[in-house]
Amino acid sequence: AIDHAQRRGLTDINIWADNDAALQAIAVGMSVSSLSVVKTFDRRARRWLNKDPRNRLKLSWVPGHAQVNGNERADYLAKRGASGVGTVYPSATSVSYAGRQVNQRAHDAWRAAWSTAAGIRSGWYFHTRVTVPVHRSGPTLQLPRRDLGILLQIRTGHGDFAEYHDR
Repeated sequence: AIDHAQRRGLTDINIWADNDAALQAIAVGMSVSSLSVVKTFDRRARRWLNKDPRNRLKLSWVPGHAQVNGNERADYLAKRGASGVGTVYPSATSVSYAGRQVNQRAHDAWRAAWSTAAGIRSGWYFHTRVTVPVHRSGPTLQLPRRDLGILLQIRTGHGDFAEYHDR
């Protein structure tokens, strides 16, 4: 990955691994079975990171064999890459497209989770929502705290009013 980034002039490397022990070994610089590999990776990664302040390296864990989209292909390509056979395929995805995909998946996951929530009030609230809550503060969050509290009680059906207490 570091060689590929250097050849292409890339400043971000994201490595996803399904081996938690390997990631922990890299993080602490210690390994029972592969210390030389961990030390070599650490030395090369530090050299690359120190070369340019814009260089970023991210190591992340992903569950293995858990129906993660593309996991089998990633395993296949990793084995080919480790053996030195084959071509490295550059990413054809733009950052903005990847961001839209992340937002869409978060939106879909939120809708799926919310639609399975129990209770008629939750269902009513779900059908009245038109968008996923975003990280930006909307006009409702500009309301005084007391008014916002009342609005949320009305929307969720959990408020200090007779209909709530008579359930």
